[in-house]
Amino acid sequence: MKRFIKHMAIPALCCIMTLTLFRVFFFLGYVPTSSMEPTIRQGSFIVAARMAYWSSEPNVGDIIVFSHDGKVLVKRVAVAGEAAWTWKGPETVPCGMLYLLGDNIDASIDSRLWVDPFVPVENVIARYYE
Repeated sequence: MKRFIKHMAIPALCCIMTLTLFRVFFFLGYVPTSSMEPTIRQGSFIVAARMAYWSSEPNVGDIIVFSHDGKVLVKRVAVAGEAAWTWKGPETVPCGMLYLLGDNIDASIDSRLWVDPFVPVENVIARYYE
């Protein structure tokens, strides 16, 4: 029995450490659409940093992983605090909110088309580094 416990301790510890790393520091995701091409190819797996925004907010140009309408998405921060074009026309992005676009404008369903075009900063999960 002691031998079995010794042989299982290292794999169990590695498994716990890996799970902790991905729950606290990293995000592993899949990009099923072409909305972020050519930056991120359709069908790509990505690793993003969860701790990137612990002390700051996303900047214009950052690629972020976020939740919106029950889905986890990847888009680029396009506008923060300025006017942006929505399906209703030009609107000012409220404080604490983000306007997000896919890099492949023709294939991306993003802030331009959403009924609620602005995403709260609290919905940001991680930052993807190119």
